[in-house]
Amino acid sequence: MFSSIKIAAFFFFVGIILLPVPAEAQCSKTWDASGVWEIRQGKGGKRVIRLDLKQSGSGLSGKASRDGMTGDVVGDTGGDDFSIAITWEGFDEMNVYRAQVSATGKLSGETYIGPEKRSRDTWYSDQPLTCGWSPGKSRGNLTGRPSANDTAKPGQGVGSRLAAPVLVATQAYFPSPYNVVGQAILQWDAGSAYPNAEVWVKYGGSRERVLFVKQSKGGQQIEVVRGQVYTYALMDGRTVLATAVVVGQ
Repeated sequence: MFSSIKIAAFFFFVGIILLPVPAEAQCSKTWDASGVWEIRQGKGGKRVIRLDLKQSGSGLSGKASRDGMTGDVVGDTGGDDFSIAITWEGFDEMNVYRAQVSATGKLSGETYIGPEKRSRDTWYSDQPLTCGWSPGKSRGNLTGRPSANDTAKPGQGVGSRLAAPVLVATQAYFPSPYNVVGQAILQWDAGSAYPNAEVWVKYGGSRERVLFVKQSKGGQQIEVVRGQVYTYALMDGRTVLATAVVVGQ
């Protein structure tokens, strides 16, 4: 169940800046954005975000996942406007995705972070919306690949939560080939057995670890300099519980 605060924040950040609705919408009914489908972000669509959405009227809610992370989704698909906001687990800021729906249901638009519209980028989806939403129905899985909510087969992992202690990092992302500084997201959980665990990092060819954060569980967006290699370690004292490597390329 999504909190009223998240929904209110979504309409504050997104609703007041929606693209103008044409006098005659492309779809005479409500666009259907339900089901499991994917967003492809950036040049070449290299960053893939998987959505699992439920729809009620024009309102959207559900889950997003990528690179071992999950997030909550709220959104709206009124007229020919499509907008969602993803709040990744461990982070407070909303990642906004908005677009104008084409006559064929195709989506291609802009994304940014927070009300200041930081880290602007482009996105699109290969799975178009469907003209004509029906209450109580879902379009199902449009990707051709198992959903995190599907019944698991032997040897097949489900979901994105890993057993603690764990430390995971997304691949470094650079908005363009000309950007020297990019971003990645780090998440960790030492578990209840290691309440005093800390995250350390080595980078720039150094053999010495530098304290990153004194926190046994959390998530943080990190800056990545192109060409650098960052080795993060979740540690309890001198014991390494888990590691993750981020390469600036």
